[in-house]
Amino acid sequence: MTRKSKLLTLFSFEGGTGKTMLALNMGKMFVREKKKTLVVELDIFNPSYHYLLNKKVEKEKYLTHWLLKRNISDSSKRKNFDDCILEHETGIDFAIVEPVLTLNEINNRYTTLTADTFLDFLMGLIVEMKIKYDFIIIDCPSTLNIFSVNAIFVADKPILVASPNLFLLKANAERIAHFPEYVKIKPLDIIVNNFKNTSTPNEMKQKIMDILNLSFDNQIIILEHSTTYFNDVVTEKKLFLDPERDYVLYNCIFNYVRSYTREQKDPPIQL
Repeated sequence: MTRKSKLLTLFSFEGGTGKTMLALNMGKMFVREKKKTLVVELDIFNPSYHYLLNKKVEKEKYLTHWLLKRNISDSSKRKNFDDCILEHETGIDFAIVEPVLTLNEINNRYTTLTADTFLDFLMGLIVEMKIKYDFIIIDCPSTLNIFSVNAIFVADKPILVASPNLFLLKANAERIAHFPEYVKIKPLDIIVNNFKNTSTPNEMKQKIMDILNLSFDNQIIILEHSTTYFNDVVTEKKLFLDPERDYVLYNCIFNYVRSYTREQKDPPIQL
């Protein structure tokens, strides 16, 4: 049976929005819905999953190692993407980036990655992985580059993760306005994290729609608590939300996830 797979791309233009924590928690909630889920880390400049997942990984298992070996002429030496898959106790599968310490190392390894070759990589990944997974979540770098633009292009649903700063949202709107046309046609969802404002969430949604010139076809999710504080393994804070401890935040994200997994006969979920 062919899977009705979906690829979600989470991106932002600023650090510290909680994008990676959202990717992790959305992945766990898809698994809870019995959906086979893969989370792909694409931030080669500031990788964090090796730290967050606290896993010791052999070099050959990193996504970037596979990427660099993908275009070698000897097909017998090419690696399958399956070789990069890391299984996690939550039931999520991961493909993560090798930690790189210096800018010289980054330049030496990835200068061959042009927009065309990276898009080819993404398209190849999707063809292979959509057969095996119900949901693929791509966690982009917190900047606009060939990785994030191409990941938005191939996504079924691009999701902008932003802080509730209206000044930054206006700046984001200007960046989105300069996206290539093939990217701008995608219906964009927006998740505003750590909302603490004098206005109500509904007023904030209207302001965002006005700023970004959006229609009601776009989902705007306002998280009144923050997902950014779950990322410190050293101080033993948890990566994943707990339904009882983090009731409001968990249910808001879960309802959003369910909007992708519910059957057509199910009633719409009010977010």
